[in-house]
Amino acid sequence: MTADLPEPVAEPIPAPPSLGYQDRHGLVVVEKRGAEMIGHFDITEDHLNRQGIVHGGVYATMLDAIMTSAGTYADGAARRRPAVTVSMTVNFTGRASEGRVALRSRLVQRTARSFTAEAQATAPDGTVLAHALGSFRYSAPPAEPAAGGA
Repeated sequence: MTADLPEPVAEPIPAPPSLGYQDRHGLVVVEKRGAEMIGHFDITEDHLNRQGIVHGGVYATMLDAIMTSAGTYADGAARRRPAVTVSMTVNFTGRASEGRVALRSRLVQRTARSFTAEAQATAPDGTVLAHALGSFRYSAPPAEPAAGGA
């Protein structure tokens, strides 16, 4: 971003009653900023493989979920639109065994029926642990905003 442009307004994302699998693994989706979604998870012993580092499947799951959120909430939290993953590529570039992993995704392209997003997982020291690119298909039409709502 250039210094001339204002930062996008942060929009808090209300959590559904349960995010299922990702929820049980500690995913916290914090906010939407323009075309980006921001979240994190705190590494626990359950995330570690036999080498004592976060298992690649954990990164894949968290990146998948944060990318899906970028498209699901593309029109704002009031117009949530569920989606499913069609294809995803993950590259593992670092190691972590403790701390909070920051997750950030960005909507790259979107049509009426599908979207593409990218994401990365970053350690507290700034090391990129994994990055991903995915294609997703909307599984339902956009939700209608609540009466008197956004």
